Amino acid sequence: MMIIMQTRKFISFEQSPSWFRCDISIHYCHFSAEDYKDQLFAYHQIPFPSTLEKAVIKRRAEFLAGRYCAHKSLLSFEHTNINIDADNHGCPLWPSKITGSISHSNTRAVAATSLKSNYRGIGIDIENIIDHSVYKEIKEQILFDKEHQIIKQAQGELSASLLFTIIFSVKESFFKAAYPEVKRYFDFSSVSILRIDQKNKTILIQVNKTLSENLAFGKEILAEYRILPDENVVTIVTLKSIPPCRGGLNTENKGCDGKQLT
Repeated sequence: MMIIMQTRKFISFEQSPSWFRCDISIHYCHFSAEDYKDQLFAYHQIPFPSTLEKAVIKRRAEFLAGRYCAHKSLLSFEHTNINIDADNHGCPLWPSKITGSISHSNTRAVAATSLKSNYRGIGIDIENIIDHSVYKEIKEQILFDKEHQIIKQAQGELSASLLFTIIFSVKESFFKAAYPEVKRYFDFSSVSILRIDQKNKTILIQVNKTLSENLAFGKEILAEYRILPDENVVTIVTLKSIPPCRGGLNTENKGCDGKQLT
């Protein structure tokens, strides 16, 4: 009974929202590091990884909340009691036919999963709206070329710090979506923001340097964002799967009808 009560305190709110495309399963929660206990791992049937043995409570709570959301997200694909391990770089290892992504920010966590037949990569990121003073301090490390101007032009209903948070977050989401394909680290200058569509809540991004065969220089990808009522921003980047075509594998990032995939 005590552990059930502790769970309700640790996960105070959760939902499976329809923020993005219907073939992506998302689970989102509010969690409290102050109400975290190690026993919650066993209660939720999530293995406690050895990498957390020396971690602080905050990190343990974030990891548990993220894996909790991932497990809930996988239920849409009839995956239960799956151990989502991590590779040497800390990236989640999903079931063989699944691709997905996990993110957390202070007291919020979110996970997104889908079938690999739909997407070869998914990146999701959640961020607290970045304080204006922090935006001023770090913007030169995140924004390049015309991105400063895009923020100026897009200001209206959205503040500069909120627009900056969206850009920062979508670059994080792109990294998560692309890393399994690229298999190496790359920095924020690897992609540029071309346009923020506030009406449709989309962001057009462009690859600035060839990262892989299917993420070549100049490639454009349409990402999405949502602004949550609790001053958090969620962004998602999806890389569509490349279907095999008659006569061999399709390596040009086009469908069998010749249309470009993103």
